[in-house]
Amino acid sequence: LILMAVLQCNIFSEILHGLRLFCFLICPHTWRHRRVLRDRKHLMFASGFDCVVTLLPFALVPIACKILVAYLVSATSISIILSCTKVTDAIFNSLALTFIIDM
Repeated sequence: LILMAVLQCNIFSEILHGLRLFCFLICPHTWRHRRVLRDRKHLMFASGFDCVVTLLPFALVPIACKILVAYLVSATSISIILSCTKVTDAIFNSLALTFIIDM
């Protein structure tokens, strides 16, 4: 059980980092001081990408995927450690999961 607690604390830091990025992107002050490309005539193809509505999904989808992957690893790691019959297998599995999470 101690191994699960240590592993979950490691995964929780990843989830917390993703949630901080998500809150940073949701804050309207972040998008208020962005650089507008309308003044440059040679960048007319990028005129659709100066709106927050078009840029926000491109920023939020990777952050949501990061949070989702961390949650799935957390849920799967508990079942992997609890399915071990020997203590040494649980130790090795928790070390392997910690290594995978740090990658």
